Amino acid sequence: MTIIKSKKGFEFLKALVDDMVNDDPRKRPTMEVVVERFESIRQQLRTWKLRSRVISQDEGPFENLYHGVTHWSRRIGFIVKRAPAVPRLRD
Repeated sequence: MTIIKSKKGFEFLKALVDDMVNDDPRKRPTMEVVVERFESIRQQLRTWKLRSRVISQDEGPFENLYHGVTHWSRRIGFIVKRAPAVPRLRD
């Protein structure tokens, strides 16, 4: 759960991650349930959120500017190429 506390952008996964790291292994969801819940969560998110940058809690203003510019340049490239925000396996 450290990544959720140290980064901004994963808040929407908190409930799922909390269940996955439950102290009692019997209360943890199976991988099948995890995949179903993740897919449900993913479907509720807009492409904008799925393409948003994950930011370190301790990121400074210059670091934020640098990473923001590089993120936007990649993001625009993916949008132009019509690449999905979350890649999916082909059936």
